[in-house]
Amino acid sequence: MDPIGALDPLTNLLPDMLKPLGALWFFWALFVFWTLLNPGEGRNRWLSYINGGLADYYRRNLKRLLDYTAIHWFKDQAALKPSRLEDIHYPHAFGVKTFTEPAFDFSVRVALVYPILSLLVFWAFTGQGGQIGGMTVMPALDAWWQRWSVLIWMAVTFWLYYKGITRSGWREWAYLFAFAVAGAGAGAVAFAGAFAGAGAGAWLMEKLYKIMRHKGTAGWFWAGFVPFYLLAGAGVVYWLVQQPGVTTDSLMLLLFYALLPLLNVVWDWLSLGVTRSLLYAIADKVHGGWTAFVWALLDGVLALGFLLLITLTVTVGIAATNWVAQLGGGCGASVFDLQLLFDGIRVDALHPDYWWLYFMFLYTLVPTVLHMIIASLSVLLWVPRQKLTELTKDWRKDQHKFDFPKFIFAGGYLAVIAPLAVFMPIILVLVLIKLLFKIGGGYTFGAWLLDVLQTVASKIDPSVIPPL
Repeated sequence: MDPIGALDPLTNLLPDMLKPLGALWFFWALFVFWTLLNPGEGRNRWLSYINGGLADYYRRNLKRLLDYTAIHWFKDQAALKPSRLEDIHYPHAFGVKTFTEPAFDFSVRVALVYPILSLLVFWAFTGQGGQIGGMTVMPALDAWWQRWSVLIWMAVTFWLYYKGITRSGWREWAYLFAFAVAGAGAGAVAFAGAFAGAGAGAWLMEKLYKIMRHKGTAGWFWAGFVPFYLLAGAGVVYWLVQQPGVTTDSLMLLLFYALLPLLNVVWDWLSLGVTRSLLYAIADKVHGGWTAFVWALLDGVLALGFLLLITLTVTVGIAATNWVAQLGGGCGASVFDLQLLFDGIRVDALHPDYWWLYFMFLYTLVPTVLHMIIASLSVLLWVPRQKLTELTKDWRKDQHKFDFPKFIFAGGYLAVIAPLAVFMPIILVLVLIKLLFKIGGGYTFGAWLLDVLQTVASKIDPSVIPPL
């Protein structure tokens, strides 16, 4: 079994949905044409929707969403302005130069927090033991209040740290002191013992980053920080395996919560940049309806490309860490058993023991999937604005008697195009899964990907056997 093939039953929902959706559409179409037949406020409102109202609403709110995230999340609105003022965008498929340094900073921060946060949220909702590769990180708890107390405590701890690094003067030290006090009680969770050291190291790096950003050299900071961080992590693994009493559990935490997030961050940043650029192209009218929709379809293919790249990166990262540990020779075993992982996924891909792995890949794919969903709403732009204006111009009381084709086309926009915009995101996702499942007549994309990853891992990690 493979993860993508296991999703195939979901695609059976599509034909099952057609009958009830067809009935709803029939009554919706009757309602639209009945409203257009009768003069009054209802018909005037319907005509305004047809005359670019829905398309303008879509673009206006998309622009509002993009601007809000640029100001409050990515904090790169100033960096976006020059490219938004250009008459010719680069390349023409993209609307705005969103591959900015602040966006990379955002990607790094999320990459480091996301694995811990996703594990905590899953554990808080299900009560199942949070596991990574068979190692229990969070104990199973039946009492919901205990789980949510830990989750809230962790959220407050991260919030105190964030406030500390974004403030100056006595407020900075007050928040950091509160963070240290909150982190001192971290014995309740397995990974919290590293809070003090990790917090101090992160604070020092934050100070250096602020200095270089003030001097306009933040790009060089990241160019040096990521390779240095990864090499330092490999050095720590090499040193730890030679120390007595060091277990593979501690090395696994270092691998999954420190090294792999930074390996993935480049793909996270590229995925985010492509998605924002294409959405800005719709909001700024660089892309029309059909162009935006085609890019939504292509982004489905792009999502597969990012999935291939991130899974290869994670596999190579784990295999390389195993190689470093074996080179050190202290543990006499790999940090993480990749062979056991590959064999287990082939038997039961949806077993809870592997959900942590899918969560790790999910963040990189979220931007491309969101673009595919949002851009699929661009079916509202399929009919040019000039044509819509012609359809609603000089509308008479008994329009269906004077110009029946015009009446039908105008009503058809609301009766067909508007519902299609609502259901197109669901249709695209289900069709994409169905196509993936049918590749090779049962040899799915997921099965092919597992074979590729296992083959690559076997080239680096001697403990991995190539697939037959």
